[in-house]
Amino acid sequence: MTGGGEPVGVEGGRVSANFFSLLGIKPVLGRTFLAAEDEHGANPVVLLSDRFWRRRYAADSNILARTASIDGEAFTIVGVLPAGFQFQGEPVDVWRSRIVDTRTFAPASVQLGASYLTVIARLRPGVTLVQARAKLAVLGAQYSQINPGNSDILGPVQAGSLQSKLFAAVHTVVLVLWGAVICLLVIACANVANLVLARATARYRDVGIRVALGASRARIAQQLITESLLLAFAGAAASLPVALAGMHALVPALQQSSHAVPDVHLDAGILFFTLAVATAVGLVFGLTPLFVLSGTNLQMGLHSQDRSVSSSAWGTQLRSGIVTAQVAFCLVLLAAAGLLAESFVRMTTLPTGLRTRHILTAQLDLMPGRYNSWQSRANFYNEILRRVNGIPGVSGTAIASRVDLVGSGLGYLVQVEGEADLGSKNPGASGRSVTPDYFNVLGIPLLRGRGFTEHDTAQSHRVMIVNQAFGRKFFPGQDPIGKHVTYSTDRITCEIVGVARDVRVSLGEAGAEEQIYLPLAQRPWLVAKLLVRTYDAAQSSAAIQKQIQAVDASQAVAGTRPLDQIIAERLGRPRTAMSVVGVFAVSALVLAAIGIYGVITYNVVRRKKEIGIRMALGADARQVRALVFRQTFKLVLMGLLVGLPLAAALNPLYRSLLFGVTPSDPVIFLSATALLFAVALAASALPAIRATAVDPVVILRAE
Repeated sequence: MTGGGEPVGVEGGRVSANFFSLLGIKPVLGRTFLAAEDEHGANPVVLLSDRFWRRRYAADSNILARTASIDGEAFTIVGVLPAGFQFQGEPVDVWRSRIVDTRTFAPASVQLGASYLTVIARLRPGVTLVQARAKLAVLGAQYSQINPGNSDILGPVQAGSLQSKLFAAVHTVVLVLWGAVICLLVIACANVANLVLARATARYRDVGIRVALGASRARIAQQLITESLLLAFAGAAASLPVALAGMHALVPALQQSSHAVPDVHLDAGILFFTLAVATAVGLVFGLTPLFVLSGTNLQMGLHSQDRSVSSSAWGTQLRSGIVTAQVAFCLVLLAAAGLLAESFVRMTTLPTGLRTRHILTAQLDLMPGRYNSWQSRANFYNEILRRVNGIPGVSGTAIASRVDLVGSGLGYLVQVEGEADLGSKNPGASGRSVTPDYFNVLGIPLLRGRGFTEHDTAQSHRVMIVNQAFGRKFFPGQDPIGKHVTYSTDRITCEIVGVARDVRVSLGEAGAEEQIYLPLAQRPWLVAKLLVRTYDAAQSSAAIQKQIQAVDASQAVAGTRPLDQIIAERLGRPRTAMSVVGVFAVSALVLAAIGIYGVITYNVVRRKKEIGIRMALGADARQVRALVFRQTFKLVLMGLLVGLPLAAALNPLYRSLLFGVTPSDPVIFLSATALLFAVALAASALPAIRATAVDPVVILRAE
């Protein structure tokens, strides 16, 4: 795009004229597209995103009716979209109409069913998605009968909720985070419940005095609820800075997985939700002491003097049950964190088949008006390679239409020699156009045959290189070298001249898919990536951009990016889930340790008389500590008996986030169990030491 400054590469989207009205989007400036502007040959107009409008035009309110050159064509700016609007895929800077015009496919390919459009429909009231799918199935079958040779009838027409499609990448992550939040809230509430129960027993005498002085149970309840609510509100207020910091870290991480995630922020709705949760927690725990004390004679507290009142068996069982719940939910979080961590480690350490270090990438988007022939594109790419290769510190350069691992190949229907041509039912393979040094730059070895050379041009014999997976599928037990394959709706036949080693299809998959590599000179696309191997990224980056503009001054140059950085961004989704669940799991472990410590300490204090008598009868310190640790062991064991089945039932819910790990991995569960036992025993150590410090003489005299 030119106009308003230096040429810049922009992300564009083509939509029909009614796209924005269908989605209920109104521009903040100007208007959206008119129906007449959606026809081939109509006046070219464009809408700007709010972000691009502010970045490129400094939020100039007089932007309407100004012109900007996009791919060499003059467009009139007719509107600016509201801030935060985003659809699917990369954030779009400029929106254009005329969806029938596409630079990716030739008109003949479009007529043969090139799939490049997404259809959006709003269902009428009363029409379900199931009914819409049934109607689409009928229409799809009719289309297939009328157009049997087209390439877009490989399967039934698929339709789904737009919301589900937009947020599919983060849907599971958000559900996992919600589950972690609930688990952590339950554990925290369990701690508060135990503290409230212990405090209620300790205040038995205080409440008894108030009742004796005429206080009603309603007045006592009012006081207890007021105290609890004040504590709950104070905790909610103290959490807001932590929530703000967490959102600043979490939202960008989720946006790496899905650009449709909006720039959320704390607002009145979130604050009221937090306040409602705090109020509910305060009410529940404010009333708990009243229920605990309701079954006792409160006036008996007047005769208890300074001695604590022993809690009932029901109260003791309740505290044990609360700790059991803490341990169970803590195990769920620990198992989830362990599975996600193991999955992330395997995803990042499993060989990819590429050498990605010290490689810079630059996007090359050619203007169709200037590079409408394959030869002009090939000449441009060759000149770029020649100039960039001469930059000091550069040890290799290549250009590819799509890069392995970080970009899926273009889908082709292929027919191998000796097999019947099934038309649209031919098997598929992924393809990408590359220059001869592509394999050397990325470290992909050729196992058999030869690589591409400068002699593989548009005028020479058509050739291709395939990977091992392609050979295994289409030529089992044979040598693919010398075989012929026909691909694309254009029915182009190539000879296989080489076999390359398999590369992982993506970071989220361990296997490889069938790949074909074509010489870029024989099938040059308008959109490609420049790959440069260099050990001085900072210096080479500026030089690369300079050389690209030296070839074509009107060519927009995007900034270079290390390939490792692109890969790291693709790992954003699993990294986010692992990090957040890991933080929650550690928090849960700390809270569970505090809960176990509190219950064991309370029981040690409550059983001072029993411990004193045992020691008077000859029990030594080791036996007393064993008594305390035995109680801890029982509590943790009960929690594990509940937590293990619960974790096993919930873990498959985030199976889609796992890589190379099964949700029932026994090593993870055993590790989580061992960690829980270790932390529980550590939390019980201090109470156990205190128990051995009991003086039996003092205890017996007090009785």
